[in-house]
Amino acid sequence: MIPRIIVDQVNNQTLQTGIINKIKAQYGIMITSWKPIWSYYGGVFEITVDTNSSYILKIIRNPDEYKLRHLEAEVAFTQAVTENITEFITQTFIQDKNENELQKSNNDMFYLLKKHEIIKKSVPTPQEQQHVGRLIHAFHTKLVDFKHEGIAGTSWMREVEPEQYKILLQNMAEKEFAPFVAPLNYEESHLTKTLIHGDWHDDNFSFSTPPFLYDLDTLSYGAASEEIARTITHWTNDDLSIKDFYENILVGYRDLSQDEIDVIPRVAVAICLRQFAEITQNGDKYNDARGFLELEKKLKSLFCC
Repeated sequence: MIPRIIVDQVNNQTLQTGIINKIKAQYGIMITSWKPIWSYYGGVFEITVDTNSSYILKIIRNPDEYKLRHLEAEVAFTQAVTENITEFITQTFIQDKNENELQKSNNDMFYLLKKHEIIKKSVPTPQEQQHVGRLIHAFHTKLVDFKHEGIAGTSWMREVEPEQYKILLQNMAEKEFAPFVAPLNYEESHLTKTLIHGDWHDDNFSFSTPPFLYDLDTLSYGAASEEIARTITHWTNDDLSIKDFYENILVGYRDLSQDEIDVIPRVAVAICLRQFAEITQNGDKYNDARGFLELEKKLKSLFCC
């Protein structure tokens, strides 16, 4: 007998009977066991079914219209990667008996993904760091024609809302942050917008064979400079030299103008400021707000921006 709601107290994740029954009806499989996978937003499970196969189940609670469109974009993106990319793979949506990838259960959406081997390297070798740069370059150049109305820009990454601006004012002089969090003028900075992953780091990337890129909820239209800035600020290990990592990413990426390179430190600082303000505003217990302020200072000292 399946309990009506199964709760993981540590991660506050629930697997509801309605979703279990919907999976049985739409996919013809019965969940026999499950375990929560930690996720910032929750709702991620590894499930085992009665065919002895395992999948990743992702549940999106009460998605708004933009999130629904973005989910559709994620499905389309995986198809584009299959058709255009040989350097890496991305997540695979499992279709139900009606060939649908996305499912609705009451006010929630959910979907099943193929389970992949995950090999994390929080301190990759210099050669592996350069390879990450090459993969990011392949992403940006081989998916340049991918367009979808469900994907928006990158203001979420580096701009701050009014309340977040106040938080920054409480922690530093305005002149120390305002120029960085101002809207990015792509034309003046000679930046070209393209499709970017938006969160390419060691929690969303596997050094498996072939490499595996996942967690697509940050797909955005932005600049290569923004992608690289996000990568160097979010690769999660204090033992990784950010200067060496940055330089190796550039060696691997190769195809960047000096204007594009020059803007990366500024964007990286903006990302740290935004993260600090957002974490502080939300009372986020999973992330270290002060750590982003320390990283912001380190970036300024390293790159003199």
